[in-house]
Amino acid sequence: MDKRSVSFILAMVMSMALWAQSPSRRNSVMVEAAVSTSPPSITLSWESFSGTNGFTIYRRNTGSTSWGGIHASVAGSASSYTDNAVTTGVGYEYKVVRNASSGTGYGYIATGIQLPAIEERGIIVLLVANNISSSLATEIGQLELDLRADGWVVKRHDVSTSASVTSVRGIVVSEYNAAPSDVKAVYVLGHVPVPYSGNHAPDGHSEHVGAWPCDGYYGEVNGNWTDASVNNSNAQRPQNDNVPGDGKFDHSNFPSPVELQVGRVDLQDMPAFSAGEVQLLQNYLNKAHQYKRKQWVPQERGLVLDNLQWVGNPIAGCAYRNMGPLVGHSNVTDCYPYGSPFSSYVNGQSYMWTYSSGGGLQATDNGVLTFNGADNIATTQNYATTLSMGGVFNMSCGSYFGDWDNRNNFLRAPLGSGQALTSVWAGMPNWWFHHMGVGETIGHGVLLSMNNTTDYQPQNGGWQGSPYNRAHLGLMGDPTLRMHMVAPPAALQVTNNGGTAAFSWNASPDNVAGYYLYQFDQNTGEISRVVPAMITGTSHQSPTVPFVAGKEYMVRAVKLQTSKSGTYYNLSLGAIATAAGTPVPDCQGTPGGSALPGTACNDGNSNTGNDTWDANCNCVGQLVDCQGTPGGSALPGTACNDGNANTGNDTWDANCNCVGQLVDCQGTPGGSALPGTACNDGNANTGNDTWDANCNCVGQLVDCQGTPGGSALPGTACNDGNANTGNDTWDANCNCVGQLVDCQGTPGGSALPGTACNDGNANTGNDTWDANCNCVGQLVDCQGTPGGSALPGTACNDGNANTGNDTWDANCNCVGQLIDCQGTPGGSALPGTACNDGNANTGNDAWDANCNCVGQPIDCRVPGGLLPVRPATTAIRTRATTWDANCNCVGQLIDCEGTPGGSALPGTSCNDGDANTINDQWTANCQCVGTAVTFDCEGVANGPALPGTACNDGDPNTGNDSGTRTATAWVS
Repeated sequence: MDKRSVSFILAMVMSMALWAQSPSRRNSVMVEAAVSTSPPSITLSWESFSGTNGFTIYRRNTGSTSWGGIHASVAGSASSYTDNAVTTGVGYEYKVVRNASSGTGYGYIATGIQLPAIEERGIIVLLVANNISSSLATEIGQLELDLRADGWVVKRHDVSTSASVTSVRGIVVSEYNAAPSDVKAVYVLGHVPVPYSGNHAPDGHSEHVGAWPCDGYYGEVNGNWTDASVNNSNAQRPQNDNVPGDGKFDHSNFPSPVELQVGRVDLQDMPAFSAGEVQLLQNYLNKAHQYKRKQWVPQERGLVLDNLQWVGNPIAGCAYRNMGPLVGHSNVTDCYPYGSPFSSYVNGQSYMWTYSSGGGLQATDNGVLTFNGADNIATTQNYATTLSMGGVFNMSCGSYFGDWDNRNNFLRAPLGSGQALTSVWAGMPNWWFHHMGVGETIGHGVLLSMNNTTDYQPQNGGWQGSPYNRAHLGLMGDPTLRMHMVAPPAALQVTNNGGTAAFSWNASPDNVAGYYLYQFDQNTGEISRVVPAMITGTSHQSPTVPFVAGKEYMVRAVKLQTSKSGTYYNLSLGAIATAAGTPVPDCQGTPGGSALPGTACNDGNSNTGNDTWDANCNCVGQLVDCQGTPGGSALPGTACNDGNANTGNDTWDANCNCVGQLVDCQGTPGGSALPGTACNDGNANTGNDTWDANCNCVGQLVDCQGTPGGSALPGTACNDGNANTGNDTWDANCNCVGQLVDCQGTPGGSALPGTACNDGNANTGNDTWDANCNCVGQLVDCQGTPGGSALPGTACNDGNANTGNDTWDANCNCVGQLIDCQGTPGGSALPGTACNDGNANTGNDAWDANCNCVGQPIDCRVPGGLLPVRPATTAIRTRATTWDANCNCVGQLIDCEGTPGGSALPGTSCNDGDANTINDQWTANCQCVGTAVTFDCEGVANGPALPGTACNDGDPNTGNDSGTRTATAWVS
């Protein structure tokens, strides 16, 4: 495979400034929140930032579209603000604006105190490519079940991969028009036809101008999409060409606001992976299912590697603004962009959120141009082979790969690796996911981002400029994913108990507040609570809920979730069950009717009252009591006084005789401790304790499910709910514990991850089972040591003092990087490469062989040109003609000695060879002429003390001294 690295723009000057205050950091405020209930308050906090002058804070209720006026202002030294004017259960959104000497920064957070749970998510349209529907029937069925268990109503449509995009959108529009207030999202699974739209290059490359993929087309249901005005067939890839009538739309921006959340899981044409499309999709659906069921939990932290700081645009700003409220500013790792690559931080290492940016890479695969990576980040080939992506929600930016519908595309690649569940091309413009901190889906953030123009600031159009609702925005991944998952309850059962529905389930492993019990509408699929209140136990039965065979029910765990954004009631996915059996007729013969035992009726007897249906469906009222009072309280079994001092607890018997009780098993006359009645044997491990016929208090052992006398005893079989274990039994502590199924499929076997195995490869050693039950050995390293550390890419010493950063290459040669002209091993400042000599009058500056930075003077004949100096002609009497600093063509005068540019010019000193002259100079005719020597009155050759000039005779009685000179003295 031929590869070539392509820079993000045509030229790059690498900035070595501290990345701690990069353009993106200066442009962002990482806000988080802590809340209190008594009294209600929300405290916002943020990281300190040098040069800050102050903060302005805005607040609005969640769902509002206007920020209104300033809510508060705090000093630049502040790192927090507490808002006491808040109400429990109400959602708020804050905007924090930092005013600093280095520029303005913005931060956003959605927050609240004990916000109510989001129970119903709405209708989601599931579009499935028909070429995968059969192969993935099990996984797609599980996906539909998970969506329903999370409060979605699923409308599935299998579509042909060759269908027109207009026909596919027609399906969505039809569903939307049928229930416009209920349809909320579109989930695209597989290579469903890809819409293209626009005539733009969001990455700034002129060869990449044209139509880009536009999944937002499926979420915008009432705009007018045209295919008539754009006529561009000059793109590097024909897929980006856009001409009238080709099925690609004209719009670089959405023609009207997008109505629906949209996300796509599409792993077609990714040959870098050894697995094919079906296997990659199966892997994705399974890990998403396990994440939603909380079978694995990522670390709540973030990672940023911004290798595009040199661009000057705050491209990575959305990384910091989102990660503050989602994981907390102290949990964000800011990587040095010119050091270790992004891949080294995320390989097998867990992060809830990541952001990476770098110059985009291209590669050719079997003659096909691909967009397969980013500089100092990773490549698709890395994700497919050596890199297990540890980031769950991922943002990235770089040239080319935001155009994602192509072979081995780098934006889609994370979905096929490790724990990655979503990927977006982020920074031009920004994405807004902060509502996920209080339970919203990532699709909610997609919809906000596609529609945001001025509500959330700052926007960053990069090279594309404004507006910002660009059609190229798209989510790779499941749009229904949430950040915080709750382990669900299990094994819901709905049984018929005397005509009423009896519910029971296994508890959630999480520390939850209780459970909500729902019923499904058999026509619409919508859910409603069976009872309004939260249930704190693991069972429920009410005479008001009749048993209806075939009806579906669901139970969800409810947890008060504390996040870096606040607190909210969070729901697990539900356990769903169908009421089995035939509805029992009620006491009036109506199947599923409400005339159930215990409910009111009329027995037609005026001598009774409080008539109810009994267990035998007899309508029975209360007779006149033993004291002759109709419906009175003196009924058989109620207290009376038999007048016998040797009895107690006297009651009316069935014949209305007042009879007392004899001495009971505790020696109490009339006591209640009679054989067969309850007692306490003092043993915490028993229950249903009763007095036996010999007045011994005897209990039944409580089994591991809390049932006295039950069969779930230590050592007996159970089910721990883990498909990866077998031979499950109750242990001595009543934990249901199974034996792990080892890598050879044996429950309790010894072939566990980390134990020895044999991979059959003689070139490896220390073979062990890995986490995926692959038997993997350690390769012999470059020094011949199996499992040694001297692997390709690790440090070594090549013995050459002129190199640095020596590493083993793929052929186990120890190779160093040449030290460049700035002393950096492997640096780019090599002889012949560009530099800056600091001289504005030169260009094409480059390092020469001696590491001097040398430029070429500006050519005066080619304005702005950077070519070598060329001689030019000039007037007579000049030679060696050159252009001067002002680009005037100037020749050099020939001096009086015949030298062009010489210093022997008229007026300059010379030597006429005559000892009796001084101050010899070149005349205008180039004759060297001196001044004849004349001694003045003080004996100085050609001196100023001449007769008639002033002097001083030393006599204070004289003035205006002057005289003539004799041979020896002045004469006055």
